[in-house]
Amino acid sequence: MSFYRPTFIQEWNAIRQEGGYRLLIKKKGWTIILAFFIFYLIRDSLLYLVIPYFALKEISSCFYHQVRKGVSMIEIKSVWLLILLTALATPAWGQTDMVSNPARD
Repeated sequence: MSFYRPTFIQEWNAIRQEGGYRLLIKKKGWTIILAFFIFYLIRDSLLYLVIPYFALKEISSCFYHQVRKGVSMIEIKSVWLLILLTALATPAWGQTDMVSNPARD
């Protein structure tokens, strides 16, 4: 399966295959570092800021009737943020201990 790659990406890939990342950075310099930084900046801001923002915005709209009863949107968003942080801090299913147990192994 072939994907479209711009000519500069093909050129960078050829240089990388020829001499590795050191040669690529030596030939292209700050351009490659800047492109790498901008790519990950855009990707991570989409993943960790934009998508969660719109998800929380949609979820909090489910509780609009509670806003009229006296619960503020700030309280609702802080509850959802707490739930999200708790879910991220919880270890994956089945991995309750990070140290291997010789009695079980």
